[in-house]
Amino acid sequence: MKEKEKIVNELNCILKELEAIHLKRDIEKKFNKYKTKLKNLCEETSELIFELNKSLKEREDLEKKLQEQYKMFESVIKKLNVAIFIFDVVNGKFVFEYLNPAHEMLTGFKTDEVKGKTPYEFLPPDVAIQVESNYRRCVEEKKAIEYEEKLILKGKETFWFTRLIPLINENGEVFKIIGSSININEWKAAINELNEKNLLLEKIFEVLPIPVFYIDSKKELLKINSAFQKVFNIPKSFVLLDLKKVFPEKIVKILEEKEIENSDVPLEFEIKFTPENEPEEKHLFFRISKIKEKELTVCSVLDITTQKKYQNFLEKLALKDELTDLYNRRGLKEFVDREWRNAIRYKQPISILMIDIDNFKSYNDTYGHKMGDICLKSVSEAIKKNILRPMDIVARYGGEEFIVILPNTPFEGALTVAERIRNAIEKLNIQHIKSPLGKITVSIGVSTSVPEKLENFETLLEEADKNMYTAKKKGKNRVEGYKIIFN
Repeated sequence: MKEKEKIVNELNCILKELEAIHLKRDIEKKFNKYKTKLKNLCEETSELIFELNKSLKEREDLEKKLQEQYKMFESVIKKLNVAIFIFDVVNGKFVFEYLNPAHEMLTGFKTDEVKGKTPYEFLPPDVAIQVESNYRRCVEEKKAIEYEEKLILKGKETFWFTRLIPLINENGEVFKIIGSSININEWKAAINELNEKNLLLEKIFEVLPIPVFYIDSKKELLKINSAFQKVFNIPKSFVLLDLKKVFPEKIVKILEEKEIENSDVPLEFEIKFTPENEPEEKHLFFRISKIKEKELTVCSVLDITTQKKYQNFLEKLALKDELTDLYNRRGLKEFVDREWRNAIRYKQPISILMIDIDNFKSYNDTYGHKMGDICLKSVSEAIKKNILRPMDIVARYGGEEFIVILPNTPFEGALTVAERIRNAIEKLNIQHIKSPLGKITVSIGVSTSVPEKLENFETLLEEADKNMYTAKKKGKNRVEGYKIIFN
């Protein structure tokens, strides 16, 4: 019996040891499991701490960068010559926060005076109502707006171009507005001055004694002056646009076909036609200028029928030089008397070109009188080709001298014509071995006046002659001129 108990006890001991071993293994297994979890947790915590430190560093860098940008923004705002203002939107009120130095200088208000105040607290009531209406529009539309405004600030009328930019929070509400205003007082003054000039130009256009009209890019008639209405017998109630209702078909066709290649150089041409219900033929001189920026064409019309008749009359009287087919002195006098009276009557400038062939005597001596005659013809043809208007006249004044009369031509225009003639004759390249340049050239004297007395033409002629000799003394092949103002 005792032996049995002993065995049972030993078995119990073995069981307890087995239980202990099993428990130990279970604990080790759990320990290893928790150890692994703890290790993973430590690694995750370490990564989290690393990311947190990284985020903190990035935040510090971002804050530093934002601070630098804010300082730069503040510096730029202070230096801008534009009025900058910032205000908060609080419960439907607009509370000013900041004005930059340019705003303070342009308006006279200081930041300290307006900070924490609404427009009603430092502006006259009517001005406050005006500015707040635009602020409210910016809040309601929740987008940048631009507008022009006139404000009475500290007793002075000022004009501004203003732009408002709203700042919107996460709730979709405008909590702050940044505004910029440019003072446009000078621009407004310039616009007013321009309007006055335009009004003056309109009046000048209306009182011009010659017909003038505008055509657009579609060749439609836009505007005519009183002289145009009178000459072409058009009532004031006439509806414009259609050229065919104003001009005969022949003129319309030419106007539609004519194109101006160079907007700096006017296009000039003459039209001959017989109007309906009129027995006599008419001669019209057209001058067309293109206004490129406006896509407009300005046309002026001069009725030169009388002048044409007079030219025909002069030709019938044989008032022309036989060799060159230019007017002689007698023909020139008939023309000058009429144009001189017109210049006095209409207070218009008249210009004279006195042209002399350089070294012509030595040319005749070298090449003979026959070649001299050919040279005179070539020079006269070159002069005629470079006198573009039908109202201008060229005459052979004697020997190798020519004279050009330019009615209604200012001094600068006369110089341009003279230089064009001089250059054209030089380009003829007529050989002249006794000339310093080896070819035929001319010296030209120019004089211009707005005459008041009939006897002044001789004075103007003498001045052109003096200027021509001055050109010769200075080396020849040149233009010399002088503008005379008669008392």
